[in-house]
Amino acid sequence: MAQGDRVRAGHGFLYNGNENVAIYHVDVDAEGCYIVDDEKIATPKAIGGVKPGSVGTIDGHPVKAHKRKLFGYDKVPGFGGQDTVLLFPVFFDAYQRTAWVPQDYFKVIDGHQNDLPTS
Repeated sequence: MAQGDRVRAGHGFLYNGNENVAIYHVDVDAEGCYIVDDEKIATPKAIGGVKPGSVGTIDGHPVKAHKRKLFGYDKVPGFGGQDTVLLFPVFFDAYQRTAWVPQDYFKVIDGHQNDLPTS
């Protein structure tokens, strides 16, 4: 996944069907850097949801968040102690706002060259 990739929410690994896709806000400092703990993990805040099929553009670098802080991950066990997931900032066309979406709740529909790290 790369900055500039076009994505569609609600078509990822953990999506359930007709329910809205939970979206989050991640705090940034005055310089635009994510506010994270000592392990470089952010604390996202739920801000609502977007309709399934909402299209947007990845608008920056991903950040790690604990699964237990996110809707829909309560029944997904950590793999080998991995209890974090990447949140990607997505600028949604219909809403004209950026929100952070877990990597398992969207899919890339049009790629771009600038690859972002996925870990």
